[in-house]
Amino acid sequence: MFLREYLEAHTDYSLGHFSTDRVKMSSFRTEHGEGYRLECMVWLAPYDLGVSEYFIIETRPTEDVFVNTVHITIRRESGDESSWLRVTRNFLNLIRKQFLLWRTLRPETREHYIRTGLEAVSIIGEERIASA
Repeated sequence: MFLREYLEAHTDYSLGHFSTDRVKMSSFRTEHGEGYRLECMVWLAPYDLGVSEYFIIETRPTEDVFVNTVHITIRRESGDESSWLRVTRNFLNLIRKQFLLWRTLRPETREHYIRTGLEAVSIIGEERIASA
């Protein structure tokens, strides 16, 4: 939820390092328990290069209950490859900084994000079941 909030803060945002759209969060089953996926469309600055990508980040539990793996998938949607590689590095550095920032949050703040994230995924799952 912490990272979702960060990405959603950049929707309809034409200034800064990036802009996002269609930020979605979901859960999925893995061999070791429930994993979580956050995905969105991203446009990267400088915007005149026309670089956009589809960004997916997943956390997956491992055998060790205190360890999760993080998998990132990025699919280039537009822009030339060399520009995309250059500006994507900058974007990933911003995402990395959010992970570092997470570590500095007070425990009660982290608990709030964890609780609201689990609630959001639960609500999304219930909506999927109801529409099926």
